[in-house]
Amino acid sequence: GSIDLVRTSVNVPTYAGGGAGSFFVGGGTYQFSSSGGEDVAPFAFALEAPNDLIVSAPAVGTTGGALQIYRDQSLAVEWVPSAGQPVFVAVSHLATDLNTTSLVCRFADDGSAVVPADEMSRLPEPEPGEDYVHVFRNEFAFANVEGGGPTAFNISTTWRQDATLH
Repeated sequence: GSIDLVRTSVNVPTYAGGGAGSFFVGGGTYQFSSSGGEDVAPFAFALEAPNDLIVSAPAVGTTGGALQIYRDQSLAVEWVPSAGQPVFVAVSHLATDLNTTSLVCRFADDGSAVVPADEMSRLPEPEPGEDYVHVFRNEFAFANVEGGGPTAFNISTTWRQDATLH
């Protein structure tokens, strides 16, 4: 199959395919190609997707709902490790005015990490909006696209959970 990419930025030519669901199988190899267009010259190359990300902690309660995250406490995260890409843990707040504040930490892909309380304290005081935690792996490839220079391509696997920041 194929995924159509749409332009997501006016200032810098940025294209994305997104939405609910998974576009690829972790560990699979995917072909990227374009016959060219207004912003991009023709190109073709392959990129291997990062392995699926299976997160076991923080655990969501048996009744579901949002994770309870505290600015004065460390956040422990556990996942099934996979050789290769680092794992990123992000705690984010999307304010009602659509401004986003995120704390993002990079860890070795060894299956566990702790975001220290002193880092968590950098998050803003709780305010109206949406809070969430996401854990992700990225795989990047750079292609030298004629007329566009070095161009980055990214595939990521992400675990995301709604949260309440206290």
